[in-house]
Amino acid sequence: MSHITSRKGRRQNIFRDLCESFGYGEPTYTYLEKTLCGPFEVGVTMEVLGISVKGSGQSGKSAKNNAILKMMFQIKKSARSGESLNDVDNDSLVDCCEWMENYRDLCEEMIRIDHQPRELITDHACLELSRCLRKRGLAPIYHCVQSEGVGRTIEIAKNVTTREVLIKMQQE
Repeated sequence: MSHITSRKGRRQNIFRDLCESFGYGEPTYTYLEKTLCGPFEVGVTMEVLGISVKGSGQSGKSAKNNAILKMMFQIKKSARSGESLNDVDNDSLVDCCEWMENYRDLCEEMIRIDHQPRELITDHACLELSRCLRKRGLAPIYHCVQSEGVGRTIEIAKNVTTREVLIKMQQE
């Protein structure tokens, strides 16, 4: 019997496994803000680690997954900086980070993508206009280059657009 789980559902399972494997206890989830049309906010607290984070999303599940990701990256951040959390020493946190490396779904860029509303996750088009000053003869000549970029986030669309503008300018 096989079943397909989404990445977000898988994240909850990974987090549950992480808590059980390293003895961090059960996480406590709290709905902080629940509006009919606005984003949801969920808090996650780990008593053993002494960490509380807040996640937000367009649905309760999305907000919960965002908070789970933030919690896991807070653990990674503490391990990288050599800190210990409550009674959990840094060696245990480093072991936890090595355990998390087995899961490719856990990339830090996912926090920003999950945090954005659904309509912003779809493709974005961004127009950039760039000028290049070149002197030929006595008078300066301005060359304008326009390009369009598409990406999952506005930041990616801008990067694609900038790369296209640079390529066009180098070809001229």
